[in-house]
Amino acid sequence: MVRRRPYQLLPLGLLCGFLLVSPAIAQDNLAKLELRFGQENDPVRKARAFPPLGEARINVIREHVRREDYQQGLKTLEQYRDEARIVFGGLKKSGIDAEKKSNGFRQLQIHLRRTVRQLTEIITTILFEEREPFEAIRKEMDQMDRELINMLFPRQPGAKIEKPAKSGRMQ
Repeated sequence: MVRRRPYQLLPLGLLCGFLLVSPAIAQDNLAKLELRFGQENDPVRKARAFPPLGEARINVIREHVRREDYQQGLKTLEQYRDEARIVFGGLKKSGIDAEKKSNGFRQLQIHLRRTVRQLTEIITTILFEEREPFEAIRKEMDQMDRELINMLFPRQPGAKIEKPAKSGRMQ
């Protein structure tokens, strides 16, 4: 008996139709994610809503770079960076201790770490002359990731720990 892969079972017309409709579905999905992200006011819930939107944006960036449309890719990356700044700033302003209540901080940190890796891969495929603005944003994402790590794990080895002030009495 010959085993067939699932895509081999689909008629060719249906498969071609799906491939043509797929970008439309992705755009619709992106619009839904943007709406959900935009409506959220709570910084923790906004941080939890950001990773799916960020992944969709990274996929769009990857597609633009694949087509060598670097200007559109950069524009989408700048939009992603601005949204990441909003989420990160909201979490910092919330006054929540990330070490004790990591919800939101943790999701953003994991997502940013993954994004930095993906951007590093994407940047290697970009023409050398076009890389600089992409690289600058990747470095900014890396810096946010490092800051989140320090917020989540303030007592890690090598971190600056503030010692309590000594009283004037000797014991």
